[in-house]
Amino acid sequence: MSKFSAEDFIKLTNSTDKHETISLAKRIFDSVDTNNSGFIDQEEMLAMMVTFGQYLSKKNQQNISHHHIEEMAKQGIIEMDKNLDG
Repeated sequence: MSKFSAEDFIKLTNSTDKHETISLAKRIFDSVDTNNSGFIDQEEMLAMMVTFGQYLSKKNQQNISHHHIEEMAKQGIIEMDKNLDG
């Protein structure tokens, strides 16, 4: 199982090739679904969002603390998961 790659996520958002898009989406999903449940739970989503936030912070040469990124990610999960079913 590979670790979530923010670079793969960026490639996915820019991909115009159907096969590349499917391959990247599967690779990203498999790397985020660390317990192999076939679903991405809140802990896995949080870990992915924190990793992506750290990547963006470093790429943009911003000094955003891990704690702040985690809090923003938690708020994002709350906003996305209105019925709290994961």
